[in-house]
Amino acid sequence: AVPASQGPLEVLLVAGPLVLTGHTNEFVARLPFALVHLGVLLGSYLLARRLFTPFFAQQQTQRPERWASAVALGAILVLALDGFLIAFARIVQYQGVVLLLTVAALWCCWRFYEGDSPRRSLLAAALFFATGVLAHYDTLFVAPALAWVVLVGGWQRGWRDWQPWMQALGGPVVLGTVLLTSFYLPFVLHERFSRTLIYLNQRIAEQDQAGPFFNNLPRYYGLATYYNTTFQMTWLPLILVCGVLVWLCHYWRPHWAGWLLALLLLAGCLVLVLAPAQLVLANGVNLTIVALGLPLVGAVLAPAMPMALRVVLCWFSPPFIAMACLIARPNTHFYTTSLPAALLIGLTLVLLAHWLVQRRQQWLLSPLLLAGSMLVLLVLPYMGIVYLRQQPEYRRTFPAARPGIYLAAYGDTLPEDGSYFGFTHRDGWKVIGELYREGVLVGDYDSNQKSLVTGWYTRGAFRCGIEPSYYVAARLEPYLFVPEDYHLFGSVTVEGKRTLDIYTRERVSEPPRTYALEDYASQFDAQPILDFPMQRSMAETLPQYPAAIDWQQGVHLRGYDLDHAVLSHGRVATLLLSWDITSKMDASGQLASYDLVVELVDAQGALIASATPLCEPEPPGAWTAAWTNQTAFSLTARPDIPPGTYVMRVGLRHHISGAWLPRRSGDPTWLVTTIRIE
Repeated sequence: AVPASQGPLEVLLVAGPLVLTGHTNEFVARLPFALVHLGVLLGSYLLARRLFTPFFAQQQTQRPERWASAVALGAILVLALDGFLIAFARIVQYQGVVLLLTVAALWCCWRFYEGDSPRRSLLAAALFFATGVLAHYDTLFVAPALAWVVLVGGWQRGWRDWQPWMQALGGPVVLGTVLLTSFYLPFVLHERFSRTLIYLNQRIAEQDQAGPFFNNLPRYYGLATYYNTTFQMTWLPLILVCGVLVWLCHYWRPHWAGWLLALLLLAGCLVLVLAPAQLVLANGVNLTIVALGLPLVGAVLAPAMPMALRVVLCWFSPPFIAMACLIARPNTHFYTTSLPAALLIGLTLVLLAHWLVQRRQQWLLSPLLLAGSMLVLLVLPYMGIVYLRQQPEYRRTFPAARPGIYLAAYGDTLPEDGSYFGFTHRDGWKVIGELYREGVLVGDYDSNQKSLVTGWYTRGAFRCGIEPSYYVAARLEPYLFVPEDYHLFGSVTVEGKRTLDIYTRERVSEPPRTYALEDYASQFDAQPILDFPMQRSMAETLPQYPAAIDWQQGVHLRGYDLDHAVLSHGRVATLLLSWDITSKMDASGQLASYDLVVELVDAQGALIASATPLCEPEPPGAWTAAWTNQTAFSLTARPDIPPGTYVMRVGLRHHISGAWLPRRSGDPTWLVTTIRIE
């Protein structure tokens, strides 16, 4: 895969078992990510105990490790019931890897701060941090906290000149640099990196936004109260805000400055809840960054702030400010605040309990525990309904499957965000894949489901939205328009429920068949995963078979994808060609006189068959130098073609004179590959 928008680690975790065994399925692919998220819980517990044991010891608390353990338990309870983390633990994505490696890097830096060997702890921290960035650059948000811990740790050791710093940091810097440049150097130098910049710019900046800052909190609240319950997203942020207010008032010197920052935060939160539009100035500048960002920065910089609390605030504040106010479309990337927010919430609750114990008001702990238990009892059924229950599927039958107690502010209309991951979803696409493998389905298709899903299960069958051979309609997805001249070929059932309908362009002489997932799933999983054409099932890939063939007029063939090189009579091969225009001249005007031709010839060069263009590809005269131009062809092994081995050739032919546009080498065409007909 060529550079798209993130690092390669999530792909490598799945590719490892696939390379070793040649097989994979949903369980094998998802297992590493589920284990990683369990590791996040364990790592967060250990990190919280390590951070807050000295915090409580400084307050001359008896048995500080017990109070630190209470903070850790509270934090992992918040995390274990976080709908975002549950959803991400179910899918093949990078979020859990980022969180786990962030915890590991901070753990190692804190060990260095406590006096551990610089070589061991800092090398490990660099390894974890760089590997996290290889998963996604969201890991960079923890860098300020790591840097602060290392700086304070070095200062405590008496490092006042550059030599001890060089000795301690030289190895970690080299290790981290080598790991990062191993991917990101070719990533940046790749010719497609400009697309990554365009994508990132679209995510960071909104084209029609008048001001430089945003307020993404209302949109995030709507999304968060779908992944979670409204009860969580009301009480947990309230606890977090109360904690920050108290810390501003308690740890700032002079105290009046802390009170001013606390009043600013309180006023900002009230305005955000009651009248968020009041924070937008006439020139479009959004003051949310002032109302929330300034108090958070003030909390990080509070002179008397304990080290552990300052580190967690330094961990929480950069991603929160960026997602809430600086990035136009953060979507679910608020997850980067989940771990430090959980630690701060756990600390706030335990400090409240500690305050009550010190004032001999232990009887008030019972209502506190009762309120927490009630919250958990309200959350657990929702998590089961949303993430565990298979029928009915919550996401695709919303709002019918939602109990009334979980009604959110968005009512029956979901927030228009589109960032919905990890919900139960089973339509039986393995049946479609097996029908293609067995030759029951032959040709291209279209569907109302995402190509990243359908492309995997069909093993790269060509997808086309213009008169395809088949329409595969998922019955729980938004309606797919099927032309009247298509006929119902069959249906797929999952546990007796009809989930997919298959429509064909050919007239059906027999009654529609029913294909049960239970009869095909094990067969699909047992098939080795070959090098099928990923071009149609991934967002951005190199051709399956790279090439570097140049024609005159600045035409360059990057390579091709081919799904079948051996055909029996009646079977179809699909060829996808990837073209660039490299000439700085207006090559498209000169190419307008040429047609792209794909032919099957015998060993003597005699024409056997011509391939048919698929999906109305752009003619050469309409090609552009801005991106790769892809053209698809289908070749049918007709019964009148004798069995044997033939050659597929491609060329550009003048549509009046019939002359070939020569290649740079002088040859008229390029021999793509051999096709064997059995």
